[in-house]
Amino acid sequence: METPVNLVSKAGIVELVLKHIFDDDLLPFLNSLIKELQALEQAGDSAIVTQVLKYSLCRGRIVDTKELNALINNNFTGAHPGQIKNF
Repeated sequence: METPVNLVSKAGIVELVLKHIFDDDLLPFLNSLIKELQALEQAGDSAIVTQVLKYSLCRGRIVDTKELNALINNNFTGAHPGQIKNF
């Protein structure tokens, strides 16, 4: 069951991604969200983490995709670059 705090946290992350989606390089912003995204994944919400990363890759500008892959591989267990690129 979703708690109000969980829903607000998820909505806040999505809102922030939408706010920053047109940044010149989205990677620094994604780096700043690592702790929040990891917390969601550890709480069993890896699907939303994967969706946020997929959307970021499809709609945002990522200058260094190798660094993005490293970010994903080093920080998440359920969201892998292969899942994200196969959007």
